[in-house]
Amino acid sequence: MNSVTYSQSGWIQQSVNTAISLNNMQFINNTTGWIVGDSGIICRTTNGGTNWLKDTYYSGDEILRSVYFKNQNTGIIGGCNGGNTAGFMLRTTNGGLGWNQINFSGVPYDIFSFGGDTIWSSRHNGSVMKSTNMGLTWTTTSIRSNLELYSVYFVNNLTGWTGGAVYGEYTYLYKTT
Repeated sequence: MNSVTYSQSGWIQQSVNTAISLNNMQFINNTTGWIVGDSGIICRTTNGGTNWLKDTYYSGDEILRSVYFKNQNTGIIGGCNGGNTAGFMLRTTNGGLGWNQINFSGVPYDIFSFGGDTIWSSRHNGSVMKSTNMGLTWTTTSIRSNLELYSVYFVNNLTGWTGGAVYGEYTYLYKTT
């Protein structure tokens, strides 16, 4: 006999009123959250996802892959151009009313933080970037060139993991301490 157990029961579909692919979301509490996606879409909710407001279509061609907000005003979004060749971070300090763009080589796939100003981003070009001032400046550690690192996670400021796509015959996972 087969049995399926779900982690949660009662999942309720919510509408974002878009036909655009949505790639990542983050909530700072039970009511306030953001979703980012293709075509530069940024949506925000202040009522737990019942309604989503399209804050911005950044420009239309961009793919927004990851989002992190430390509070209702200050956030950062990782994205790339539509050709997936040039990466950037968008940073806001006014809840998304305005965005500053910081360009990088390597597409940012994931953003991780404990909730403060220190953030990490795994990159398309085999590197992990770290910022200790909420994305104003970055340091880069190259792990392996041409390796797509899809995810990054830390348990403290020193110990973390990153991993990603198959390269050759192997899937790679790296740890730092």
